[in-house]
Amino acid sequence: MENTADTTNHSIPVSEMQLPEASPLSQITQYIGVTELSIRYHRPSLYNDTSGLQYRVPHDQLWTPGHHIVKFSTSDTIMIKDKKLPAGDYSLLMIPGEKSWVMIFNSEDTLYNINQYNEKNDVLRINVDAQKTGYTKDFTFSFSDILPNTAILCVNWGSTSLRVPIFINNEKKVTETFETAFSKADKDDWHIYVSAANYYLEACVNLDKGLEWINKSIAIKETHANMWTKAELYAAKGDYKNAVIYGEKANELGKTEPNEARQKHFDYTIALWKEKTTKKQTKKI
Repeated sequence: MENTADTTNHSIPVSEMQLPEASPLSQITQYIGVTELSIRYHRPSLYNDTSGLQYRVPHDQLWTPGHHIVKFSTSDTIMIKDKKLPAGDYSLLMIPGEKSWVMIFNSEDTLYNINQYNEKNDVLRINVDAQKTGYTKDFTFSFSDILPNTAILCVNWGSTSLRVPIFINNEKKVTETFETAFSKADKDDWHIYVSAANYYLEACVNLDKGLEWINKSIAIKETHANMWTKAELYAAKGDYKNAVIYGEKANELGKTEPNEARQKHFDYTIALWKEKTTKKQTKKI
């Protein structure tokens, strides 16, 4: 009797199987000012074992979380602690220690695992103090304390935490961006200078440059918006006398386009500035 059973192998090759990973892939992207930082990494978990980190992370040995190398990229040159890291893509490896960890940025950004690592391609090595903190089950990269020119890169797992300061000089790039925009703007566009001035106001850096740009806006057209920005710039510099002067001018200009919420905000803030001006004068006496 003829065997008609289908002997075709329908099994799926292991390489093509989509299976859940013990250390799932994750990616975090963060802008600091106009600089984009990105970290692509795998996240091992301690599950319910609060003390298992000491068995999962070998001290004084080259290590990476999960099975694959962490990828780190930056769109501009940055300072990590006190050392420069040029713009580019990197493999990020670590050497954990009891009191401090070494973070290694290697230019060979296509590394797949530790066996492919070559120390000759290291671009930067930094030592980071290991701190004790609240428990984190999953290995985690994150950014905190984000300002236009600085941020903290955080690494947390178990009760161990690393905090790595990052500094970026965005001012030149920002200034060039605005100058290019100014050259293309309509000559009667007072809004664009307000946007530029507000950048420095919100960043609380180079306030004099902010005043330079807001004066250009006011020269085109006096509005409650640019006059109030000028008042806020003076307040940020601690010059509350001028803040009151330009704040009151903004208040008067605003009355041509009544807005109850804006009026309350202006009145309240100007009163605070007047109070601070009085306190300064009292201290001098």
